[in-house]
Amino acid sequence: KFYKHQIKVQLIDRLEWVTILLKYNEIFNEKKK
Repeated sequence: KFYKHQIKVQLIDRLEWVTILLKYNEIFNEKKK
């Protein structure tokens, strides 16, 4: 049970990280235009 919980937490962390990267990427692309 605990192990599955750990995996879920890691996935959420990864998703948040990807979201942050995507936002940063959008901002960067806007500045390039």
